Amino acid sequence: MTKRKLRRKDLCERFGGITPRTVERWQADPKMDFPPPIYLGRFPLWDEDQIEQWERRRAVRTAAA
Repeated sequence: MTKRKLRRKDLCERFGGITPRTVERWQADPKMDFPPPIYLGRFPLWDEDQIEQWERRRAVRTAAA
């Protein structure tokens, strides 16, 4: 079941006040494996389910390191 769509501002707040530029860097870095946005016109939106899956994968990688 798909949850809501998140704006870049929502992501910045979710991850503790990161900057929009940080989101752009995550998108550009293949090692981050950050979920791609869905565009509504020219506005990028992220699926909340995909973001939560990404957070879980990062947590597992961090715990394994």
